[in-house]
Amino acid sequence: MSVESMIAKAGTTLKLERADESAATVQGDRTQIWATLFSGIPCWAQPANSGIRAMFAQRQIAVTHQIYIQTDLGCLEGDRITIGSTIYLVKGFINCSGLNVLWRIEAEERR
Repeated sequence: MSVESMIAKAGTTLKLERADESAATVQGDRTQIWATLFSGIPCWAQPANSGIRAMFAQRQIAVTHQIYIQTDLGCLEGDRITIGSTIYLVKGFINCSGLNVLWRIEAEERR
């Protein structure tokens, strides 16, 4: 079964957010504001295999999941993805085939 068909069968969607300017709270503290760039994007999220985890760990980057999509979202490192109630931080983004039909997001699950 292809990854594209797995995306369709998964029935899950993601929301992509990017950090906006931080805003001051009433107490004067700074808080991060997240702007939604895309929502309702079909996706398929899977735990990263040990090879991927090790490759990123060599660069001191934690990757726990790989998220597959069929749309170029222009993700940047540090963007935030929400799938259901789970939040991920983007660590990498690649056009899998070079044909602009499948993209993979390397991400770290945040609790």
